[in-house]
Order: sequence, then structure tokens, then C-alpha cells
Amino acid sequence: MTDKDLASALIERFGQQVPVPDTLAEHPALATMAARGACRWFDDRAVREDILRALYAIALASPSKSDLQRRNIVMVSAPDQLKALKSLLSEHVFALAGLAVGYPQFPTPRISMRLPLDATLRADRYTEPDLEKTIRGYDAARHAHRPATSQRQPHLFGSVDPCTWSDDKTRQYS
Repeated sequence: MTDKDLASALIERFGQQVPVPDTLAEHPALATMAARGACRWFDDRAVREDILRALYAIALASPSKSDLQRRNIVMVSAPDQLKALKSLLSEHVFALAGLAVGYPQFPTPRISMRLPLDATLRADRYTEPDLEKTIRGYDAARHAHRPATSQRQPHLFGSVDPCTWSDDKTRQYS
């Protein structure tokens, strides 16, 4: 759960005010979704089997396109199985997603900023407003919010200061 209201979470996420109608502001689940953050560090406590099964049931309650129910969950925790999984994918089976489950080492996740809505939301047709200007502004806002602490592949690209979001994505996909 989050202590943030929906409007505050959206400001932190997009770096700008997003008008929130009262009919949406009353739904705490939306604020939780907008304020969600990634968790990459977990403590050593094991998650009980009954908790995992309940979480899997909730995940499988999601829509499944024409009730086809085309998904399976394979819970892998044994180290030898994790190693074997890396070399396995049968002809008609492929891993779509991986999920780490545990107790967060840092209980309050950090919100990652997103590009402003004007950079990604279109009406009726695709257009590209001044995308370079928008990304420069986003780079500056994101750097002010949370500067990069490392740089990808400095042996190939050298070092830049500041290393912006667009610098990082260029390096990541090169």
C-alpha cells in the first residue's frame, strides 16, 4: 500500500501535474499502481508456500483473452533447477516473464520518473512534437530527481557528466 494520493504519485512519476478527476481520486488502488516501484533487494526470509499460492491465484485471476487461459506459472527455487532452466525451452514453450518474490530489504520503493505524457500520449493519430526538446527536459528533470550512479560500458563510450537517461538508453541498446 502507499501513503501517496493519486495526484502526488503522478506528479512524482511524470514530473508534472496530471489532472485527476474526483471519480478516480477516490480509488486507492490507482494511487498504489501509480506509486509502485521496482524492488531489487530482498531480505533472507523465505516466503511461505501458502502466501505464494495465494499470490499465484490472484495473478491467474487476471483477464486471459477470450478465456483462453494461456499461461502457466513455474515456481523455481532449487539452485540446480534454476541453472537447468537457463538451458531449457521446448519447441512450443518460452519464458515470457520472470518474477522475484520476497520481502523487500527497503520497504518503500523509489518511483522511477517516466517521460512526460506529452511525449507518449497521442490523440487520433501519431505525431512527434519536438521530441528532442522534450527528452532534453526529461533528462534534466530525471537527473535532478535521481542522478545516475554508474555508466554503462564506459570502455566503449567513455564517461559523460552528467550521464542522462537518454545517454544510458543509447548505451543500453547499442
